[in-house]
Amino acid sequence: MDETGRACRGSELRTRLKFITAAIAAAWFLQVAMAQPAAESSKLTLQQAVNIALEKNPLRKAALADTRVASADVREARSVLIPRLMFSETATRGNDPVYVFGSELRQQRFTNADLALNRLNTPTPIGNFSTRLGGTWNLFDSFASWHGVNRAKQTNEAAGHQLACTEQEIVFRVVDSYYAVLLAADSADAPMRGS
Repeated sequence: MDETGRACRGSELRTRLKFITAAIAAAWFLQVAMAQPAAESSKLTLQQAVNIALEKNPLRKAALADTRVASADVREARSVLIPRLMFSETATRGNDPVYVFGSELRQQRFTNADLALNRLNTPTPIGNFSTRLGGTWNLFDSFASWHGVNRAKQTNEAAGHQLACTEQEIVFRVVDSYYAVLLAADSADAPMRGS
């Protein structure tokens, strides 16, 4: 066996030894905690343990965030079906000869007097104000918008199922651990009851 294989095997053995040591320490702390007098009023009930786990578990928080994102995606997908209104207002003012000439033509205020050479070359400043109101509504897009809404709804439903699954898994682990602690405490007390 070469040196690399021994080093890997030694590392694995150290990792296992650390795990076993941690498990023994946890069991010892558990026995010490269970050996406390029964008069203590701060015993943790199963319901409290479940509530704490559901409140603090990061996996549940992530699943809850995914559910919120999926709900927002449904609203976003539906927004494509709603008509869009656009409003804009612009105001410009200038004395550039080309700008003044074009603005007067657009405003239909151009007169014969504006063709005078002095007025064409050095015009008085003019303001151009415009207000625009427009809208669009996509009436048909080969049902792509509707497919997007349905896809978003299904994703939202899947996220809800994932949240429920995560919550059930957390509750299962808490209940399993809670009863394992009670069984370990009962097993620790069994020799004392036998005498």
